[in-house]
Amino acid sequence: IQALQAQVDNPDIIYIVDTEGEPSDVEEEPPDTQELKISMHAATGIPEEKKKHTFTLQVKIGNIVGLALVDSGSTTTFISPALAAQSGCPATPVKQVQVNVANEGKLYSDFSLHNTSYNIQGVEMVSDFMFLQLTGYDIILGADWMYKHIPVIFDLPNMSF
Repeated sequence: IQALQAQVDNPDIIYIVDTEGEPSDVEEEPPDTQELKISMHAATGIPEEKKKHTFTLQVKIGNIVGLALVDSGSTTTFISPALAAQSGCPATPVKQVQVNVANEGKLYSDFSLHNTSYNIQGVEMVSDFMFLQLTGYDIILGADWMYKHIPVIFDLPNMSF
């Protein structure tokens, strides 16, 4: 990524992608064509008084650490454009997909990170991430992440797995 305007509060984010080889107008299809959903709290953030009842993890991508919400109410694993830019991982433009928010709102994603390596509590993992403007979290580890890593045992009091 040459540049990613990481103005979190600005919905008009500009993505500039450095591509190797010949430029292409062909956008890749998103990794999964199912209806994408995100829980309201994952999209808008969780009020401070309720945060003690959420399951969050520190995720390290390269040398960058971000806060991830483990959220079974979200179908997909998402990453904020700001964290994606900081990580230096190559972004891939995809056909714009609609993400339905539980409160009946709609968000849109048009970039992704494919086969991205990251670390959670010393465990190396690889996942695809769809870009999505997030509030309060850098990453949402959705149901797809949970299914991929079954069986997952969550230690809620210690925020570990």
